[in-house]
Amino acid sequence: MYFELSPLMTAIVMLIASTLGAARETETPVYDDIYEKSKQKGSTYDVYLWHKYDCDAIFTSPRPIHNASTWMLLRGAYEATVGYEDSSLPAVSHEHGFNVPFEAVILPKKGRGIIAADFIPNGELVWGYKQLAMFDNGKSYVWFLYSIPQDLACDVIQWAYVLSSNRGIMISVDLDEGSLINDEFADEAKNVGCNREGDRACEFGLFAFRDIEKGEEILCSYNDFHLDDSYSFFDTRTPECSTHCSKGSTNCVDAC
Repeated sequence: MYFELSPLMTAIVMLIASTLGAARETETPVYDDIYEKSKQKGSTYDVYLWHKYDCDAIFTSPRPIHNASTWMLLRGAYEATVGYEDSSLPAVSHEHGFNVPFEAVILPKKGRGIIAADFIPNGELVWGYKQLAMFDNGKSYVWFLYSIPQDLACDVIQWAYVLSSNRGIMISVDLDEGSLINDEFADEAKNVGCNREGDRACEFGLFAFRDIEKGEEILCSYNDFHLDDSYSFFDTRTPECSTHCSKGSTNCVDAC
């Protein structure tokens, strides 16, 4: 069910979630193999942020599957950071991007992941960008990380990627369970992805490449949408840390 919140209710949700969100996680914690994934996908600046927030220490402790209050906290903090007019979210709401029944689970030797809760036919839209938070400059991304608890900042750093979209090159993070879809690895091939060749940003979402059985893990390829070695465009440590700064933006400052 879809709920759109008024500005007043949004503010109330943000206040309550910031107080209670950390305590209202699911009871079952998990470990993620996130640091290895970050080293594989990342360039200098995202690795720098990983160490700045001491994410190694965060991920030595169990990480939970986030509940609705935590997702709402993240969405509210994002909109408060970039402002309503610049927000890429349609509205702060409880809606997620999945178009099929799914379950967020703990997977052996993987940590968090997504499995199909029912049969998914070939070609079906599995997930779309309903809660995609986008940042067009490094300063706003860093402010967002500052505004949320350290453990959630580490989650965001792990989940975030750089996307080439119709809004330009953006740091992007999915503020819903779509962030828990794991990358294909070794002998595991992706079963969802872009619906056409050359769709570098998967702008229409992730579609089933084949029939997916109930209980099967949903896997994508991060390389389908993440621009390699592109965090340097947003590096706030340098005077000209992004393509936006080179065009005269004042958003690029030393926020480190």
